[in-house]
Parts: sequence; C-alpha cells; structure tokens
Amino acid sequence: MKKKLIAKLPSDRRGFIFSCLDVARAELKNDWIWKLNNDADKYSPISLLAFETRLYEPPLPRFLIHLSFEDDKGISNLWGKIQFDFKLADYLRFSSSKWPFHWCFSESKIISPLPNTLIWDLALINNQSDEKKVEIDFWGETVVPDKCDVKAQNNVLTLTASNRSVSIMNKYSKLKEGKLHLAVSIKNRVNLQFICAASKTQDTEKRISKTSDISINKVEKKIISYYQKVPQIKTRKKDWDILFVKVMDDKRANMLEVKGLYPFQSVRLRFQGQWLWDSCFHALTWSLHDKKMATKLLINLLKVQQEGGMIPCAFNDIDRESCTPGLATWHSQPPLISWALYQICDNKQILKKVYPSLVNFHNWWFRERQIGDSGLCSWINGQESGMDNSPRFDKCPLNKDDTGLREVYKSKLICIDINSQLVLDAHYLSLISKKLGCVTESKKWK
Repeated sequence: MKKKLIAKLPSDRRGFIFSCLDVARAELKNDWIWKLNNDADKYSPISLLAFETRLYEPPLPRFLIHLSFEDDKGISNLWGKIQFDFKLADYLRFSSSKWPFHWCFSESKIISPLPNTLIWDLALINNQSDEKKVEIDFWGETVVPDKCDVKAQNNVLTLTASNRSVSIMNKYSKLKEGKLHLAVSIKNRVNLQFICAASKTQDTEKRISKTSDISINKVEKKIISYYQKVPQIKTRKKDWDILFVKVMDDKRANMLEVKGLYPFQSVRLRFQGQWLWDSCFHALTWSLHDKKMATKLLINLLKVQQEGGMIPCAFNDIDRESCTPGLATWHSQPPLISWALYQICDNKQILKKVYPSLVNFHNWWFRERQIGDSGLCSWINGQESGMDNSPRFDKCPLNKDDTGLREVYKSKLICIDINSQLVLDAHYLSLISKKLGCVTESKKWK
C-alpha cells in the first residue's frame, strides 16, 4: 500500500467497529456495534462494548468484554497511551511502545470479518533481554440489564440477556473463575487472538467456530486492497486530499451489510436504505475504481420497480423472512438511472436485460405525472424532486390522497428540472438502444 495513501486514511473516527452499520434499525436488522470502551481513553478499562445502541426503550442489552494483563509487577487493565494507524468501519489498527507494560511494545488489529463477529489480534513484543511471564484474563458482563446468564464450555464463554448473546474465545485459554485465562512467556514476541461474536438468535458459538478458521491477514489484505484502488487526487490543498480519501472511506463503509433481499444499500452510516438519484451519483464515484460495484448499485434500483414502472424514491430491506421490501416510498425521484448506467456499464448483456425496465420507468412518468396532454410532467411533492426543501414548493397547497396518508399538490407545478431530466433520459435510452444494435428504437427516442 502506498505510504501517501496510508497517511490520508481516517484516524479521527471514534474507536468503534460496525458489523452492519444500520444503527437506526438495530432491532429490525439484527445489527450491532462493537466499540472500544470510552473510545479507548487512556484512563478507561480495557474493554469492548457490544450492542452499543441506545435508540430503543427499553434499551437493548449491552455487554462489556474486559481484558486485563498481569506480570510480576502488577495488573495492567487500562487502555493507556495507544496510537491509532487506522480507524476504518470494520478495521482498527493501533500500537503502543509502553502498553500494556512499560517493557512491552504492542501491535493490535481488530477486524470484523463476518457479520456480528470480531477478531482481536494482539502482538506483545518484549523489548528487554529477560523473558517475561504474563497472565491474561478475558471475560464479560452486562451493562443493561444488570443480570445475565453465563455459560462456560471449553475455551468459550457465552453471556445471554434479553434474548441476545455474546460469546468470547481464545483457542489456548482455559476457564478459571468465570474468566478465560491464559498464561504466556514472552522471550521475543507472542501473538494472541481473541474472537467475539454477538447475536440475538443465540447462535454465537457457531459464529465463533466459523470465524476461528478465518485468516485475519487475508481479511486485512482484502480491506486494504480497496484503498489501493482508490484513484489518487492531487490538489494544492492537503485538507482537500484528505477529505477525498475520507469520502471514499465512507463510501465503502456505507456498503457493508448483512446479506438480505437487496445485495447493496447505500447511505448506511446514518440511514438504512437506498435512495434513487443519490445512488446514481454514488455509482459514478464507484465507477472511478470499481465499475462492477457501480453497476450492481444501479441494478439494485431496478429490483424494486413496481408493475406500472415506478421506481420508489427510497426503499430498505427489513423483512428478510418474507423476502419483501420492508419499506418503499409511494413516490419516485429524478429519472437518472439511464444516464448513470450508460456511462458506467459496457456489458451489452446487462444493458439488454435492464433496457425494458428503463423504458418502463420513462413511460411511467408520462402516464402518472403528465399534466393533461401537454407532454409536460410535474413533481407530486418536493421529495420526488430530490430537492425536498426547495422554496418553489412553499406556496403549493397540499391535500391528502384517497387513503389520507399521502400528501399531494392541489395545483401541479410545471417544473423545468423534471422535463429536462426526461429529455436527458430519452437521450440516453437512445444511446443504449443504439449500443444494442436497435437502430429504429434508437431513432424513436431522438
């Protein structure tokens, strides 16, 4: 990995790892957050928080997983002074020249290789000539509620509260007084690995077993390879260069998720779901270094197209059991999919497959949003325009539709943007059909 890119990667995030990133829908999506206790403040106990969300009443159970070290001088159980190299969404890397002991140099990697799992790889390096003996304890407790069930089996410790579980494991540890205990002698260097899994289905021990076979180095290499492909932008302002890499980092983080009905969902750090015209712009940035991902992001929009041709402004994936969209808006958003797809996708088979859906979406606007027989279309509300708070909609009176749930305009506005976008859409439908060899079809759109 290029040194310049390493220097630009985010180091100002808080000390957390997301498994799926759907903070706002934790209850519905079986999502959770791993977080370093108190953002790894040097005076705070060495511990990880699991299910760290307070969005629900009563709050979801939260677990604390503790780690402490002891040598012949005493116990070390505070974070101390550590230096972060990376604070990515699913990968933390940090080190210290005097942690957890003054004689010890340490290197840590914390990676989330699978949904709801975490691997902490810790290297302890003895910087003195004499061999050091260290006792290590790893255990857990609940923050909310006060009580939990604890099950210990072999080298796995499982805590359960309110139908949620966390399991922790070290392959070479033994159970001692309700804790995972490990005794090591450090002459030069020792590598330790702790695995955690969280779930509300109480299958954490299976997750632990599956994760234990994963190579953390391969996962790390896969994560870093994304940043190696990120195009290098050089400006005269260092802050802009750093901002660009941070944007690319957030863009990747937004695509991390548990597999559900829809394979990709955008804007996941703050919202759960995918927005139509936002995704078109996101896809263009993805195409700078990963056209396959960019194309999939656009194809994902077409998977929720309704029978009449409408594509919702936004949708998300909540109900996995019935494999149906958990939420889809009743209105649409600017028709920019053809415009974005033509610039990104060169695969004629894909274009041929989606072309009827693109045509259907274009025609839907004239069936449902045309003002009389004028050939001009209108937005049904500000959200559909993509500019929700635009003042042009302020004086347009609203009323409820037949269901009483939807707000629609009493007097429709003939807006320049939607009609210009439909002309643009027709232009790119012409280009796509021409690329597919449909000359007559292409001329029709001009």
